[in-house]
Amino acid sequence: VVVLLALVGGAAFLVTRELDSTSGGGAADVEVPNVVTEPPTDITEARRILEDAGFEVSVDPIVSDSAPAGAVVTQTPAGGTTAKEGDDIRLGVSRGPADARIPDVTGSEQSDAIAELEAAGFSPTTSTESSRDIAVGRVIRTDPPKGELRPRGSNVLVVVSGGGPTVPVPDVADQPEAAAANRLGQALFQVRTAEEASDSVSAGNVIRTEPGAGAEAPEGSTVTMVVSTGAARISVPDVVGNAQSTAEQAISAAGLSVSVQPVASTPAARGLVSGQSPGGGSSVSPGSTVTIQVGDGSLPEP
Repeated sequence: VVVLLALVGGAAFLVTRELDSTSGGGAADVEVPNVVTEPPTDITEARRILEDAGFEVSVDPIVSDSAPAGAVVTQTPAGGTTAKEGDDIRLGVSRGPADARIPDVTGSEQSDAIAELEAAGFSPTTSTESSRDIAVGRVIRTDPPKGELRPRGSNVLVVVSGGGPTVPVPDVADQPEAAAANRLGQALFQVRTAEEASDSVSAGNVIRTEPGAGAEAPEGSTVTMVVSTGAARISVPDVVGNAQSTAEQAISAAGLSVSVQPVASTPAARGLVSGQSPGGGSSVSPGSTVTIQVGDGSLPEP
C-alpha cells in the first residue's frame, strides 16, 4: 500500500511540473543588451552580442550625417529592457550621410569652386594641370565629375588650370615698348604695361619684365613690361623773396644744386632772393642747378 501511494504521488508531481513549464507562455524573459553606444558599436559586433543573448536581429538602414556607415544608431526594444528569448531586435544602422549631387564648377575661379562644393557638403582638394583652353586658376574638371551623386562629406578633387605649358620669358630689356610687346605676344604671353622713371633707360623703352627674362611661365599667362618714363623729374621750389640761407636749404632738400648770383640791391634787400632760374614749379632732372639772384645791398636807398 505504501509503495502504491508513493508511485501515485510521484506521477502527480511530474504532471504538475509539466503544467508549470508550459503555463508561463514559453520562452524566458531576457534583458536586452544595449548596443547603442558611444563610440558607436558596428553592426557586426552588435549582431554577435544580441545573438549570443538569444535574440534575432533585423536591420533598418538610416541616413546619418554624424554616425559612420555601419554604426548602430537605434535599437528596439531599447537596451536594458526585457524581451522573450528569440524575439526580434530591430537595429537602425547608419548608411552614412545623405547623397548630394556634385555641382558643376567647370570654369569657375578656384576659390569660388571650393566655396560652392563646401556649401554642397563636400570636402574639396585641389591639383593643378596644364591647359591651353582654360585660363590659369580656373577649374578644368572635378573627380568625381559634375552631376554624380556622392555622400555628403566625401572628397571631391578639383583640377585647376595652371595655364599652358611653361615657356621662358623673352629678354626685351631696353627695347621699344611696341617691339617688346610684339615679341612677348609671339611667345604666347598676355602683356600688361607699367611705367617707372629711369636714369639709365630711355623713355619708352622697357626697363624689365615681371616675371624676369628667362623665367619659366605658363603659356597665356600675363607678363608685365615696366616701361621707362625717362629720368626722374623734380619740381623746383619757389624761393623768391626768401633769405639766401633759407633758399639754399630748400633747393638742396629737393635734390638740386644751388648757384648764387649777386645782384645790385638796396641795403634793405641785402641777402634776399630777387629771382631764380629755373623758376619755381619747373620740372628738372635730379641734381640740376638752380641759380638764385641775391641782393648785395650796393644801391643807395631811394
